[in-house]
Amino acid sequence: MSDITTQPDRTRGRGFILSFFTALSSLFALVHYIPLGFIDLSTAGAVVLIALGLIGAVGSLLGVRIVLVIVGCALIFAGVVRLVSYGHTIGTISGGVSAGALMAGLGIAYLAIWVQARRPVHRPAAGDEKGREWYT
Repeated sequence: MSDITTQPDRTRGRGFILSFFTALSSLFALVHYIPLGFIDLSTAGAVVLIALGLIGAVGSLLGVRIVLVIVGCALIFAGVVRLVSYGHTIGTISGGVSAGALMAGLGIAYLAIWVQARRPVHRPAAGDEKGREWYT
């Protein structure tokens, strides 16, 4: 018989930090400072990043992991729409390819945090040292 212990869940902290940086990345559109001009992000794109960052932060603080999936999928969708429609003006998500890559990358990071969420660690009981897998 194995005893099951639980590792500390770091998903909440990681999701909150990523949400903070998602909202912070809207500075690329809101600040007109030359070194930050390498991401072509519209004001509407900045609002999308701020809104999804706030939703992700609230979901992370409340410990609702499905919010990370929703925010991640929304960012990936917005990024793919921006990448596919490059050269055309779409009013809500206009910007350059760099904006699409930023949104898609942040969305993938949200999904990665959700996927890597800690699972219980199965440790073999005393005297039962057979090859059991440990999930960390």
